[in-house]
Amino acid sequence: MAACAAPDYRRQLSMDRPGSGHLALRSVNHISKVCSNVAASVAFYRDVLGFHVVKRPDAFNESFEGCWLWRYGLGLHLIKGQPVPRSTHIDPKADHLSFQADSLEAVTAQLGRRGIPYVQQRVMEDGMEVSQLFFHDPDNNMIEVCNCDCLPIIPLDLPRCNTCANEAAAMLPGASPHKPAMLVPQCQACCAAAGPCCSCEDDEAMIESRDSLDSSRSETTPRFSTSAAALAAAPLP
Repeated sequence: MAACAAPDYRRQLSMDRPGSGHLALRSVNHISKVCSNVAASVAFYRDVLGFHVVKRPDAFNESFEGCWLWRYGLGLHLIKGQPVPRSTHIDPKADHLSFQADSLEAVTAQLGRRGIPYVQQRVMEDGMEVSQLFFHDPDNNMIEVCNCDCLPIIPLDLPRCNTCANEAAAMLPGASPHKPAMLVPQCQACCAAAGPCCSCEDDEAMIESRDSLDSSRSETTPRFSTSAAALAAAPLP
């Protein structure tokens, strides 16, 4: 598989942006699915997709039929009921739950042994082949297995780089909690062009603050740098 052709921003986008005004959330907890047959759905998600059955609160067990499962950092709550009727046609554009796999060849072999029909789709993006498999659970909810993790996550809603105004590259790919991205409002290309001020891939590197970036534009004002530890301890603007 070809390497990503562009910087990946997963780490930066996992960081909170102070003052953004959004809800103070930490992570996804679970998804729920209404199913017509709890036992059949449990068998599918456990035996085919590898989920584990976990304890459900007794109050829920006493009030309605269902089951809790967990794996891949995700909770799956099954609720006995009448699901929305869905087509038996496998349509890759239907809403779906997607899982990442290391080997789609192994997944197709396993689906074949279980007699589960699927549709395979391949697309090319920047020289990389993205493969996707689509199939249904017992209530015709769409499931996808893919290698989409090879695609870089490139944000389109970040502030613009102070130097080149590139909207999609305002944070250095090497940013981390020790090097807060909001203190480096300059893209990787402009940072490199500015000179050997830092090593953006090294957590112990020296990185410039906003003031030093501004001062670097003046020939009369000396540039300075601050340690990553000091920046991590400093209050955010």
